[in-house]
Amino acid sequence: MQSLEPVINYLVDPNGGLKQVITEFLNAVMPFEAYLHSCVLPYERSPQRKAHRSGTRPRTLKTRVGEITLDKHQFREFPF
Repeated sequence: MQSLEPVINYLVDPNGGLKQVITEFLNAVMPFEAYLHSCVLPYERSPQRKAHRSGTRPRTLKTRVGEITLDKHQFREFPF
C-alpha cells in the first residue's frame, strides 16, 4: 500500500502538499514513459531494445505551486 503522507500533507497545507503530490506522481510516471521509449524494462535484455538507459539526473520544473525537482531518465541514443 502506498504511503498516505502526500495526502495528509495536502490536507494540512494545500500548497506544499500539492507540490509533493505532483512531484511523486510525475516521478512515478516517468519510469513508464522511459519504458515506452526504450521498449524494455531496466536491466532487461531484448532484441526489441531501442535505447540504453544511462541513469537519472535531477531536473527542475516550474509549476503554479513552485519549482519541483524530478528524476529525469537519461538515454544514450536520444534525449528524453
